[in-house]
Amino acid sequence: MGKRTMVLVVALVLAAAAAFSVWAYLGSVESDIKAEIVEVPVFRARTLIASGIEGALALDQVEESTENAEFVPPAAIQDRASLDEALAGSITAGPISEGQILTTDLFVDASELASARLSDLIEPGRVAVSINPSQVASAGGFIKPGDRVNIVAAASFSLSQFVELLGDEDARELILGIGSNSGSGAPDVVQIPEDNITTFAETLPAALDFVQTVLQDVEVLAVGTQVRDATAGTGLAPVGGEIITLEVTPEQAERIIFAEQYTSVRLVLVPEGYTPFESEGVIVDDLFSLVDRLLAELEGTLGR
Repeated sequence: MGKRTMVLVVALVLAAAAAFSVWAYLGSVESDIKAEIVEVPVFRARTLIASGIEGALALDQVEESTENAEFVPPAAIQDRASLDEALAGSITAGPISEGQILTTDLFVDASELASARLSDLIEPGRVAVSINPSQVASAGGFIKPGDRVNIVAAASFSLSQFVELLGDEDARELILGIGSNSGSGAPDVVQIPEDNITTFAETLPAALDFVQTVLQDVEVLAVGTQVRDATAGTGLAPVGGEIITLEVTPEQAERIIFAEQYTSVRLVLVPEGYTPFESEGVIVDDLFSLVDRLLAELEGTLGR
């Protein structure tokens, strides 16, 4: 055997010995580490468990497992008896992620949850008032507890009474400064024949449609049975057609009740950091030129 071959064989033997030594050392270290690890039984969620699920139904989505005792939460459920006790008559307090270790605080007693009072969540000096807009009128049903909304009211105001006032000479003079005879003695009163007044009244529409933002940046306290600050499921599925409860001042509550009784109300969802604006309202002339056409006709009719 040549010298070079001998050197190569020796090198390979030394490398193998070194590799074996490292493997043996790492194996002993792993064994030492495993010897120090204390594994304890736990229960995990086999799949995502939604909030509000009854304990009996949640049990089908639970599996037994083990975990290093160092990483087990203090309230972890570690035996079947404790699991059955935690789930009996309870519901999930919030969504439980797949693989999450079950703890007793993930379940709440259904009767205690039902006895909770919404009034406990209302801030001092404020009140809760509810409305029931359609899914379309509540931002497509995507409004959820904790959101903030604007309240927009739309109404149609009858002008029949105004037309009747125009037929009364005294009322007409008081409101418009328009008289029908030269004996009024008022230098600033425009004299218009009685038949022109009738023509003027006939040019008025029967009703005036008006839309305006009446309240802004109002906080949603609850939507149906979902309450602000309560643990609930996530996602953007529309709620749709639920009763919406708002947290407002007493004065705002009066305006909301009046608006819902006498107008058609819509809720406009606003983002965080929304800046209120000065609402002047919208009438038909903001979309069409109806008022301009009426004024042009009145100028010719009244001679002004």
